[in-house]
Amino acid sequence: MNDYGILVLRLLLVAGGAALLIKAGRLSVNKIMDSLAKRELLQGERLKQTRTIGRILNNVISVAIGVVAAIIVLEQLGVNIGPILASAGIVGVALGLGAQSLVKDLINGMFILLENHFNVGDVIKTAGVAGLVESISLRAVTLRDLEGKVHIIPNGEIKVVTNMTKEWSRCVLDIGVAYKEDVDQVMRVLEEISAEMCADENFKDLILEPLEILG
Repeated sequence: MNDYGILVLRLLLVAGGAALLIKAGRLSVNKIMDSLAKRELLQGERLKQTRTIGRILNNVISVAIGVVAAIIVLEQLGVNIGPILASAGIVGVALGLGAQSLVKDLINGMFILLENHFNVGDVIKTAGVAGLVESISLRAVTLRDLEGKVHIIPNGEIKVVTNMTKEWSRCVLDIGVAYKEDVDQVMRVLEEISAEMCADENFKDLILEPLEILG
């Protein structure tokens, strides 16, 4: 085998090894998450938080292994990576000074995850939009609203968050009644509907408390 063939073989080994490491890392993270869920060590909000962190860990593993593999490939191609690594440090400092908003996004993303403000699957309102949280990264949060529109919000823009599905939520309905109607009869009908829903197999597990009429 000539030198060209050996080089190609080495590059294939590096690419294959990186792909295997990424897959192994993701399988390990997913296995830990599934194991914790099956053993019921984590429930509710803690379970959603852990799964969200698991997704981010998978992305971090992929990026880290990809960067290392790229450096090895450059070295195999005969590129002197010493100056590249040195210049990367200088460029990193310059980017850090010029990309303060990105740094702010990353820091806010870390606090969102650590303090468990919201998780994937929650319905929140922030930065003037509301929707279902589809993904959370260290840089941005992705929401999908009722119209199906996707909103990508940088973490640095998140000042106040209204979590509408944190542990439990309440549905407030304003029911208009004509002046000619018997209000007591209307209230009885509403209470009957509430009792039927609480007894219904499709709804009883979703209802935490009976209907409460204020008015």
